[in-house]
Amino acid sequence: MRNHKNRSDDAKSNSDLSTDVSRRKALGFLAAMGVGVPGLVSCADSTLDVDDGASHDVPPTAIDMGMIIERGAKNYESWRGQLSWHTYVSERRPALFVRPETTEQIVAAVRFAAANGLKISTKSGGHNYYESWMREDSLVLDMYNFRHVEVDPEGKTAWVDPSVWSFNLLTALKPYELAFPVATCASVGMGGYVMGGGIGYGWQDWGLACDNVLAAEVITASGDVILATPESHSDLYWAARGGVAGFPGVVRRWKLQCHDEPKKIRVTAKMFPASMMPDVIDASQAEADKQIPGLHIHVVVVPTMMAKAVFLPPDVAADLTIDDKYVCMAEMYVLADTETELDRITDDRFTAPIFSEALATSVHAGNNGLLSVYQELKGREITVTNQICSAVWTPRMKESMDAIMSILENSSADLAYAAMLLNGKNMHDEAGAYSMAGQGSGSLSVYGVWFSDNEGDVARWADAISERLDPFAEGRYINETDCFRRPDHVAKAYSAEKWDKLKQVNKTYDPAGLFHTFPGFEASS
Repeated sequence: MRNHKNRSDDAKSNSDLSTDVSRRKALGFLAAMGVGVPGLVSCADSTLDVDDGASHDVPPTAIDMGMIIERGAKNYESWRGQLSWHTYVSERRPALFVRPETTEQIVAAVRFAAANGLKISTKSGGHNYYESWMREDSLVLDMYNFRHVEVDPEGKTAWVDPSVWSFNLLTALKPYELAFPVATCASVGMGGYVMGGGIGYGWQDWGLACDNVLAAEVITASGDVILATPESHSDLYWAARGGVAGFPGVVRRWKLQCHDEPKKIRVTAKMFPASMMPDVIDASQAEADKQIPGLHIHVVVVPTMMAKAVFLPPDVAADLTIDDKYVCMAEMYVLADTETELDRITDDRFTAPIFSEALATSVHAGNNGLLSVYQELKGREITVTNQICSAVWTPRMKESMDAIMSILENSSADLAYAAMLLNGKNMHDEAGAYSMAGQGSGSLSVYGVWFSDNEGDVARWADAISERLDPFAEGRYINETDCFRRPDHVAKAYSAEKWDKLKQVNKTYDPAGLFHTFPGFEASS
């Protein structure tokens, strides 16, 4: 059985948003579902209950690790449920949750786990479809309290804690006219986002989030606090840039390279019948191949009802009649400093003849840089029982979409859609553990959303999508890979060389396997 929870009682976000930020505005296009933050809970006063046959004489509450709740405590299930990102809650039950407030408390928790035969998993923002941090019988380090940003405006860098949201980071950088390639969802925390690659706004110009890591402060399995840089502990620094669940330590904070903030953003979206999708992809890819700085091209395939409700002004949507169940949207994001620059970049775009055949066109503009994208959507929220994603890198976008269209159109999901990020260039420097497919590849993410409990349908739908995409995939996006149901997809997110190196870094820094690695690879890590 699945466990579900009521979002209405959740405390709100760790940002300054006065209302919830929505989950996704249809495409991976604009953002995001509101994420609840658990309220305070009391600690259980019992000794640790771990099903490993060992005797644990020292109760965790005797150690200064911060807030603690153990399995068996009356509020354990409430706490476990509130940490989940959406209303689905995994059946996996950690031995205890620890919410530290200081580096010293993190160290104490790591040493307590080592002394008591517990494996450790780490939760930052927790924005993960599959609750990768929720591991059976583990000690879960909940890094919720680590939400500080320290900006060096002269160096254009920032020290950023792992639970800082994308929205919070942009807000902290705004006074210094700086920006970062943040996630398309405002409530994504920097911990897993950065360590898993980080595909977000501006990445075609600035690189992925992990490419902008200058240093990482890490607590290792031995309880040592070290600074991993290209010069010091370079192999651990390498692993921090893409290792995610395979990283042998806790990242306390990141030093990130920031960039000059684009002052304005304009998003132009053109709607077409789904039957025109192959030609729309070709024409959009031609625009992306021009490699124009500040220009980012997305193509999304969404249900017609969703497209009319989300992308078009109400008066335009009301007058538009579309018989197709799905439509195709070509989107052009332009980032610039002035209206003149926006016009210069925009005017020569979408000139291919097919773009004149659009059923409708919408334009969104903002004068507050990347924050405009988040702020426009403030207050919208979608609460779902379960949302999953299958994400691949592929140079064969048209063939991939042709293979899955029948599944989208006949999906058991309450909502199913696909988003394509078309690369005109590859800004990823390949210097970290994160692997990205060849220069010509784009990212294809297919989403399924359920508003009711259809566990069997979820599994069957995910398997069907994966089966159709596998022949066209050069690789998998690790941050949107179901590591529990499909451990075979994990290694496909890395090149063979990087996969082997990541396992070796684990053996070097965590020889006893204190930290959980990817599901299915514990013994071989």
